[in-house]
Amino acid sequence: MIINVHAGHSLKCRGASGLLDEVNEDRAVKNKVIELLRANGHTVYDCTDDNGKNQNSNLKAIVNKCNDHKVDLDVSIHLNAGGGTGTEVYVYSDNSKAKDEAERIVKNISNTLGIRNRGVKTTTKLYVLRKTNSPALLVECCFVDNATDKAKWNADKCAKAIVEGILNKSVNEHVETPTPKPQSNASSALGTYMITASDLSVRTGPGANCRRKTYEELTKNAKAHDYDKDGCLNYGTRVTVSEFNGDWAKIPSGWVARKYLKKV
Repeated sequence: MIINVHAGHSLKCRGASGLLDEVNEDRAVKNKVIELLRANGHTVYDCTDDNGKNQNSNLKAIVNKCNDHKVDLDVSIHLNAGGGTGTEVYVYSDNSKAKDEAERIVKNISNTLGIRNRGVKTTTKLYVLRKTNSPALLVECCFVDNATDKAKWNADKCAKAIVEGILNKSVNEHVETPTPKPQSNASSALGTYMITASDLSVRTGPGANCRRKTYEELTKNAKAHDYDKDGCLNYGTRVTVSEFNGDWAKIPSGWVARKYLKKV
């Protein structure tokens, strides 16, 4: 699957707060959801906005990020407020293609955390559900101002429940991230790198549908971070790696062997 995931609100336009803080907790859930989905072979885009100064700019930024990608599902993660208890999931209408996932998610969160199942609800008023191009759902994980919900809250367990609802199968909660073997030909991890091997052939994504490509295919009219029809990354003549914790072999939707890259 190809999936957009984002946490609601921004660091400058924060959401609900009480016994829990929505912005802190929804980002913890979002990060774990993305980790688990990627570990299970799916392409995930993080469409979270941290910079919106008000509700309108925040929502527009999120939707613009979501609509930059053609995906199977948009997932918006929030926490609720207002004195209630339990979890609920919103979709745009009863005909939404995200409704099956929504029903599984709300059931899973309720059962996992031991809180009330408030069900799947429809609304045309939520901007994210109204403006995203792909099937979308919005998860209200629990209530930030309810003592019962707070006592039973666990971000990692909630994230696992969401992922299992999306995929309709069980997944492991703890994911071990492989550590790349050190290479002697790299003096620095950060910067821009050029693909140099004329016989380069790499798998361009984690899924079974991602085909192997030759150097010529990869570099012909390709730009770094373009995606093909399978949602797989097309590696251009240059790839910039500056945001993956020094692991410059790792590109968002796949892996390139370090021996094929030269710093420029």
